[in-house]
Amino acid sequence: MSPPPHSETQGIEVRGYTSHNTLALPPLRALSHLIDFSLVLLAVLITADYFRISPMPKLSLLLLSGTLASAYWFPQKKFFGLTLGERAWLLKSKKTRLYQRDYLGPLAVFGASLITTLSLLITAHEFRSVVLGHPNWLASEEWKLQSFSPNSKNWTVSPFYYLLGGWPKSFQGKPVFYSLPYEVGPPNHFVGHVTVYWEHPNISVTLEGPKTPERGATAAELRNCFLGSVTSNHCLLLRETALTRHVQEITSTRHDTRRHWSMKWFHVENPLLSAQDAPQGIYLSARDRNSTQDRFIFINVNGTHQAIILRRPNNERGEMAFALLQNSIGSIRNSSELESGKAWINQTLEATQLKDLKTAPDNATVSARIGEIQQLLISKITVDPADFNSYFHLAGTSLMLAKTSPEHRLRIKLALDNLASAQHYARDVAPEDSRLVQIQNLDTEIHKFLGHE
Repeated sequence: MSPPPHSETQGIEVRGYTSHNTLALPPLRALSHLIDFSLVLLAVLITADYFRISPMPKLSLLLLSGTLASAYWFPQKKFFGLTLGERAWLLKSKKTRLYQRDYLGPLAVFGASLITTLSLLITAHEFRSVVLGHPNWLASEEWKLQSFSPNSKNWTVSPFYYLLGGWPKSFQGKPVFYSLPYEVGPPNHFVGHVTVYWEHPNISVTLEGPKTPERGATAAELRNCFLGSVTSNHCLLLRETALTRHVQEITSTRHDTRRHWSMKWFHVENPLLSAQDAPQGIYLSARDRNSTQDRFIFINVNGTHQAIILRRPNNERGEMAFALLQNSIGSIRNSSELESGKAWINQTLEATQLKDLKTAPDNATVSARIGEIQQLLISKITVDPADFNSYFHLAGTSLMLAKTSPEHRLRIKLALDNLASAQHYARDVAPEDSRLVQIQNLDTEIHKFLGHE
């Protein structure tokens, strides 16, 4: 039998599971590009979060995206001819063109679809956390706080900068103490901040001096932007300007868990205050696995920013501290000038007599009362930083606090810190005042006392 003619065997084309003779269809190319886009975006989000880059449409974020996209795409194309997305959909590169398999079995389609879906879901989750969960984009709601009338037994009414309100004398039965860290400023500028220790070391309150962003806005403008749409460029800019410093300070330390942010526009409903004196502003909260930081950013009628910061653990005592601070917030009058605060604290200090300490029953009562007096002196310093007398008396009461609290290491440390700050501030305010020598002698005396103890 003769073999079949050669012409009958020509043109036979063998197609198998791994043959690539069909140009990749547009849907498959789109799906492969979708995987690549998701992976690049995921890399951008992780990098921006790690290096604390604000997820705003800015040149820095654009450059980061372009750099990571190039680093992802060019090496793969140059050395392998295919990207990860193209590999997932089993494409093949031939002379700069993409071909798909002649036959895609159910398992191959399922596997590629699964990879596509997972890449989209993971990227969407990261986008929701890094971008939509960032304070600059976070949706805000209105928070109405009730007014609070502090009593003289448990509260001290005094001003701190532009805020005149009630401040607790104790937390859970133990007296609170105030610390005035030294920062260059007086006599021409405010002191930077005051730290209040409610429960050392886990619960503390920071009373910040006025720190208004350069590109300021009125309280009404900010309120509209925080409670309204966040999509307008103007509002995005105002929100970022108001929040940037606070977000950077909160995220300044590395953390092993992602923070949960929440934000509200707060205002106190106090019928006794005019609309311009009623406290209002931004409430920003950052919560991680172990602790929470709450920031009440007050904005007065002139657009001046001043913050009260609570650091607390995520437990029952932390919730108690938060509730107590809300009472303080509810008692505050946010003024646009300092004169009313000066008049109030001057009158209060005039009625304060150190000789009353002699009638105290024990050292614990004396040290608690000294802490209250130091609170008044530091309050005076925040509204009148050029007054030398306040620093002079702060130094003297610091020595008294150390002598009445020999068994309390924290109080001794606070006494030393306040004495050192008072000495530095007094020298800045009045370098020629003869009483500087007396403050120096107090410093020597306290160290002799501690050395003797």
